[in-house]
Amino acid sequence: MLIRSSIIGIAFTLVLVAVLGSARLLNSEVEVKHLTLSEVEVVTLTAPPAPPEFTEPEPEPLADDTPPPPSAPALELPMDVPSLKTPIIAISPRTVSLSTPLQSFHTDRAPAQIPVPSNPFKVPVKPIGNTQSPKNPVSPNVSPKARYSPRDLDKLPKERSKGKFVWPPRARGRQGVVKLLIEIDTSGRVRAIRVISSTNSALNAAAMKVASASRFTVPTYKGKPVKTQFTYSYRLNKPR
Repeated sequence: MLIRSSIIGIAFTLVLVAVLGSARLLNSEVEVKHLTLSEVEVVTLTAPPAPPEFTEPEPEPLADDTPPPPSAPALELPMDVPSLKTPIIAISPRTVSLSTPLQSFHTDRAPAQIPVPSNPFKVPVKPIGNTQSPKNPVSPNVSPKARYSPRDLDKLPKERSKGKFVWPPRARGRQGVVKLLIEIDTSGRVRAIRVISSTNSALNAAAMKVASASRFTVPTYKGKPVKTQFTYSYRLNKPR
């Protein structure tokens, strides 16, 4: 058994030596590349020139007629400096009492009693201001000829009917908005006063005709017909 193991070991060693030898022979046949070195030229750079020296410019001499600069003003300090000591406050040695004495008084007569009505729930009340008559419930100070602001009216007038509108031939575009200042009288008729703003000036005259032919509800102040003025916008569209 020992001999057999020795023979196998020797055979394995011979095989390994043969393999290593063949590998060495193969590596020896590999072509070896040769590198060629060439001489490198050395270039020597010259040193840069030195920077020029900086010299401060000499001040130009002043002309003979140039006046010398003015001298600094002299600082004069007051000789009598007031004392900074705390002034002496005069203190009164007397003490003042902060309490006010109340004088007692007596009367020989008793105060009068407050008169009380027999029926305190029916006290007559005197009306204040002008009273309105049942036949004329409106205040006599309301004038139908005067113009009232829309915020003073009983309610804002509403448009009942709008005047007929015809698109002007020379007007361009297809629509426009014209803002007018109008006046409504006591019968609801409209009077166009002037144009406030317009997006198409060619529609101004047509908008004023529409406003003049329109009708509004009658403006009232305290129930009585009055005149009023306010701005009103008309949006006019071209018929298709």
